[in-house]
Amino acid sequence: MKKILLGLLLVVCAGCTTVYIPAYVQDVNPYKKRFYANHDRSLAATMQALNETGWEIEGRMDPAIYEKIRNTDLDEQEILLTTTVRNFPLLLGVKYGKMNIYIRSKKDISEVEIRYLAETSMFFRSFKSYKNKRIADQIFTHIERVLEK
Repeated sequence: MKKILLGLLLVVCAGCTTVYIPAYVQDVNPYKKRFYANHDRSLAATMQALNETGWEIEGRMDPAIYEKIRNTDLDEQEILLTTTVRNFPLLLGVKYGKMNIYIRSKKDISEVEIRYLAETSMFFRSFKSYKNKRIADQIFTHIERVLEK
């Protein structure tokens, strides 16, 4: 009887969840920062910052594919960068992270907007979060450093 209960307990504890990370990250908790640089310099600096912080760029596209064009003062040039899903092992599960980075520019001013999605999978539950200020600040710091050169 003890062996059956122990086996049942192991089956229940060894369960897993399926995690689906979409290509588009919703506008739930975006992090934005403006830089005094043109579109090409901002794009190059952002791509370098993502590479230096361990994020791989999956695609470059027009943001209008996923959402309406916003009324903003920086509407001359726009691009959306998507990252691949990144795994962060945890003690009792795995955290999967993905980012969408929007770059909007006009003349010599660019705004970089970071949208982050994390899905934490633990046994039979998964948790979703749209916040990670530490990663956003880390990327903004790298962008600033590249643009200062």
